[in-house]
Amino acid sequence: MAGKLKDLVEEGLRLVLQTPPGTTRHPDLAALMKHALGVVESGVPDLATNPEHLKDFGRDASDR
Repeated sequence: MAGKLKDLVEEGLRLVLQTPPGTTRHPDLAALMKHALGVVESGVPDLATNPEHLKDFGRDASDR
């Protein structure tokens, strides 16, 4: 197992070090999902604004 990990790390470092400067990087997850943010309407209201929902927020569950 240790040999395989060493080989994997070595290959990863080689790939990173051999990448020419200015090479276009793949977009991160946030960039890929940007168009999808806020497009789902679940029908569930924001529970953070409901005082009844937040009544025991932050309290130890053993006192219930």
